[in-house]
Amino acid sequence: MLTGVLRFPIAVAGTVSFLVLISLSVSAADQENVCLPAANQALVRFTYGSEKQPWIHEVTETFNRQAQKTASGKTICVNAVPKGSGDSVNEIKNGQAGPGEVHATSPASDLYVNLINHEFTEEQGKDLLKVEGFLVSSPVVIAAWEPVLARLGPPDQIGWSEIFKRSGDGGFRYGQTSPEQSNSGLSALVAQFYAGAANEAGRPVPRLSLARIEDPKVREFVAKVHESVIHYGRSTGFYAEKMRSGGPEYADTVVIYESDVIQANNHIRDQGLKYPKLVAIYPREGTFATNHPFTIVKRDWVDADEEDGAKRYFAYLMAPETQAKALQYGFRPSVPLDIDPKVYGIVWNPDNGVQPFDTVHRFLATPGGNVIQAIRDAFRAIKNHSHVVLVIDRSGSMDARLFDTERGMERSRMEMAVESANLLAQTLQDKDRLSLLFYDYKVQYSDLTPKGQPLAMDAAGKERLAETLAKVRPAGGTAMRSAIETAWRDLCETIKKNPSDRAIRLMVVLTDGVDNASKISDADLIQRIGFALPDGHGGYLGDAACKIPVFGIAFGGEADDSSLKAIGNAAGGETRRGDSAEIREIFKRFSDLL
Repeated sequence: MLTGVLRFPIAVAGTVSFLVLISLSVSAADQENVCLPAANQALVRFTYGSEKQPWIHEVTETFNRQAQKTASGKTICVNAVPKGSGDSVNEIKNGQAGPGEVHATSPASDLYVNLINHEFTEEQGKDLLKVEGFLVSSPVVIAAWEPVLARLGPPDQIGWSEIFKRSGDGGFRYGQTSPEQSNSGLSALVAQFYAGAANEAGRPVPRLSLARIEDPKVREFVAKVHESVIHYGRSTGFYAEKMRSGGPEYADTVVIYESDVIQANNHIRDQGLKYPKLVAIYPREGTFATNHPFTIVKRDWVDADEEDGAKRYFAYLMAPETQAKALQYGFRPSVPLDIDPKVYGIVWNPDNGVQPFDTVHRFLATPGGNVIQAIRDAFRAIKNHSHVVLVIDRSGSMDARLFDTERGMERSRMEMAVESANLLAQTLQDKDRLSLLFYDYKVQYSDLTPKGQPLAMDAAGKERLAETLAKVRPAGGTAMRSAIETAWRDLCETIKKNPSDRAIRLMVVLTDGVDNASKISDADLIQRIGFALPDGHGGYLGDAACKIPVFGIAFGGEADDSSLKAIGNAAGGETRRGDSAEIREIFKRFSDLL
């Protein structure tokens, strides 16, 4: 739902429309523009970076109502689907013709276009995506709460070096998305390599080379930045929403877009939240202007009508009136607009935490696809290691059988949970660790991972985990809160004993029922672990040394997700409900944090 807070007229191409500065009171991050089947229709499936969702969803609804036609006379309808940039281009690269085929896509920047075209050319001898033009732009920024900014120093002197220096401070919490799935994460990673190369060279580096990417000292610089990462994430929208809802206790700084900072501050004001202002830092070493390329997919499944429809849709998105509607969301237009320059000052101003529209920023040169590929591959060795605690419900109700639509057979909930847990484990690297905690009436660590002895997730560890999970037999009641308390207490103890271990630590909790056996109430548990929840006295609940996010999975219609949601939200996480069709995807979503 969108809530208007400010409205003023603008003139575009001789017409008068209204620009409404908005905040997002409820996230609509997964909302698609749906096309109903119709005769003589050219359906264009368009995926795009989720940060553009408010603008794209609004203007695509208008485009579809216009019922424009292709040269052959077919009515165009655009099915616009928000996705992380990396997920989107990789699905196109690995995809097939059929119901899910994509005809056009707009990742947040040409970093992903260069990368995917390089990889596809190596495999197929040709580019995968053809750039038609660039929709809007928004710089990648480091977003920091105002009190954090005061500790870091003057905004124009802050960059990746300051994050590097802060990485030794156990209380500093930095967040970014995964470079393998999200453009802001990839942009941040490339910018970090630029900063590391400049730090090593003692001067700015105009372009990155493979030699600089392979320099051990440059890699050490980047690895140090990642020691402060609280967890990764699949999309920029995920982190922007977490900062809006979680406030200063969620993270000190995160990498998002300038447009996200504008929307976040409007949301904070509109909702009457008591958070300080979120401020955009434009890293002094330089950053990237996400230019949102609009690309046509060059695969055999894209026919002439779909390509024609995509090009007409692109022309509509580039029209001045459509571009003007992007301003309210903090996006910079790609075409000149005939509007009063004062309009820009209403959006780009200190109250919204950003610099004036016409400020000159230092932008970095986009590397070639081979260099971006080397940077992304380096990340797999550089990324921070993790310790995840899987808290699994093995109560009697987990033995209930239901139809698994993806596998085409009836299976128990425990079988599906075990399969999904193994899928999460497969995404972990050798240096990552996992603890397995079961609960029914009792709470008990698996013999495989006794208290304080997590399992290394190398090939042998993953095999042993699969063997252990296969032997689980459901029985008994549900002591979910007691299990969460146990996992949190033991992780907290580990953090305090080993402050130099900067691992990403989080809990993934699965339940399919109602807690009927815990000795601790929701309120008491939240009081103990709810680091993201204000205490009503100017501070926050929980232990400041043990900010451990809790991510919940409510499995099936009988699961009491209200309790798990309250706990997860208070502890900086989230809860998702799913059944047979969704359970694997939810586990994958949470694995993307690591």
